[in-house]
Amino acid sequence: MYPFRAPERRLVRKARSPIIAAGLAVTLGFAGIVAGPVASASAATSYPVTATVQVGVNPSGVAVNASTNTVYVPNLASGTVSVIDGDTNTVTSIVRVDGNPRAVAVNAITNTVYVTDGNAGTVSVIDGATNTVTTTVAVGAAPFGVAVNATTNTVYVTNVDDSTISVINGATNAVTTTVAVDGAPFGVAVNATTNTVYVTTLFGGMVSVLDGGTNAVTATVLVGAFPSSVAVNANTNTAYVVNAIDGTVSVINGATNSVITTVSVGDQPPEVAVNANTNTVYVTSQSDDTVSVIDGATNTVTATVPTGSGAGGVAVNVNTNAAYVANFYGDTVSVITPMTVPGAPTDVVATAGDGQASVIFAAPTAGGGSAITEYTVTATNTTNPGAGGRTAIGAASPLTVTGLTNGDSYTFTVTATNSSGTGAASAASDPVTPSAPVTVPGAPTGVSATAGDRQASVAFTAPSDDGGAAITEYTVTATNTTNPDDGGQTATGAASPLAVMGLTNGDSYTFTVTATNSAGTGAASAASEPVTLVVPPVVPIPVVPTPEPTPAPVVPVPVVPTPEPTPVPTPEPTPAPVVPAPVVPSPPLPTPTPTPVTPAPVKPAATPADPSLAATGSDPALPMGLAGLLLMTGLAVFGAARLHNRAKKPHIG
Repeated sequence: MYPFRAPERRLVRKARSPIIAAGLAVTLGFAGIVAGPVASASAATSYPVTATVQVGVNPSGVAVNASTNTVYVPNLASGTVSVIDGDTNTVTSIVRVDGNPRAVAVNAITNTVYVTDGNAGTVSVIDGATNTVTTTVAVGAAPFGVAVNATTNTVYVTNVDDSTISVINGATNAVTTTVAVDGAPFGVAVNATTNTVYVTTLFGGMVSVLDGGTNAVTATVLVGAFPSSVAVNANTNTAYVVNAIDGTVSVINGATNSVITTVSVGDQPPEVAVNANTNTVYVTSQSDDTVSVIDGATNTVTATVPTGSGAGGVAVNVNTNAAYVANFYGDTVSVITPMTVPGAPTDVVATAGDGQASVIFAAPTAGGGSAITEYTVTATNTTNPGAGGRTAIGAASPLTVTGLTNGDSYTFTVTATNSSGTGAASAASDPVTPSAPVTVPGAPTGVSATAGDRQASVAFTAPSDDGGAAITEYTVTATNTTNPDDGGQTATGAASPLAVMGLTNGDSYTFTVTATNSAGTGAASAASEPVTLVVPPVVPIPVVPTPEPTPAPVVPVPVVPTPEPTPVPTPEPTPAPVVPAPVVPSPPLPTPTPTPVTPAPVKPAATPADPSLAATGSDPALPMGLAGLLLMTGLAVFGAARLHNRAKKPHIG
């Protein structure tokens, strides 16, 4: 709203008369006003005016649609509404309305703007998308304050001259009810969370509390003299009432409808606005041309901001935290941008070097409303805390902290600084340990070689300088001094000695050794003394005579005597009757020659298939052959005997 003019100015003069002042004193006593302390501007937050926008004549109020970042300013003498782009702080449109526009409110959900006209007794409804007046709603006499409950799409308008409140349905733009209140209703605000409406009454020095569901007055709260404006923090359920004559703000607990404290501000404060997100209250001062900034948590004034001439209406964009002040006599709007210290940087990572560390980080998500001018990196020595505290300062990531102690462990934090000061430190980085850079090792020493057969064993001593890292291998290289083209053989290993193979006997060789670590291979050692590989003498191998195999003993086969067969007597035939015959002498029969007995050949003893025969050493075929031989011999003897017997008999002719 704007500094008091026309009927409002008369009301102020009337309130300042001795009679009214006495009455107000009584009221103030009942309200229990206690002047709040005035604190110096916070070191962590500043509130500079970052822009000034020229608008129409006598800007009397201001409202913001945070969803579109658009600012609406009614110009009392121009009969217009200036539309400001919050991104560029420039006027993008001017909307003509009826008569003398005084107050303005916005429904961000429907993107609809409501402007009161005190002379015409109407409310102009503006489409925020097209910036055109879509309708005009007739309300009570001398409408002044206006507020919107976006949740219920309900508009509340205070009518000063007939002490009523017009309730408008935002969907139909029709007045659905009129609520009577006492004492010239002036300012109005809504807590959409509790659906509660707060209305200040100039002459009563009080606030009427309405139930938005029933539109009934449920309570009245005594405040200061000439309460001209009210604002609500729905997050804390707190109402703030500006008392124009007292130069105070009454703080009301919405749960108990009682004043919990009163804060002193500038002279003749006409308007108040709240940023619920930051819990910050802004109060304009008509006489001082300033804005008092109140910390809602402590109810103390933390800053006083100079603005333009005749600071009146005020509103806040809760998304950008910018506050807009209508300067009634200056025909301008001051844009206040809170400047807080930056947030803490994030993602801090350190990389150790030689006596230093490079630290990278991400800028804070909250810049505090102004450019970050520098970052500070601070080292903490976790090995020896007394040796920490080294810093590096610069405009951006990364920053290098020098002067660190090699071998000690360090963590690092980062802070950001802007025009408001230095913010909180980041979380510490993971620890790192600076160290000298790793180099290649030095050369091994004490190289000596011992010749062998087509090889040499090379011994050496590790270098005194390992380059700062463990040696992973050694390489021995042979040089053939007899035939240089025949050299170059190598051997690798983890320690001394190493054997170089594939050398030529009779040639002379020297050897060098190199060491290798993670940085690479160092210089070669000095060459060993030469050694010559000599063909080793041939050692005769003694001939061991092969012993003759011992023949297996011949086991004689026992000769079993063949028994003489028992002669079988031949029965004498019955003699036939003897017939005398002439005697013819028979020739003598030859004497039969006995058949010689040839002994069976002796077979070498063989392992019998039957284990039982192995013990006797007998050939299982031998008994059968001997029996047959004896049988044949017997038959021959028997046959010879027969012939002999027949020869003895007289031949009977």
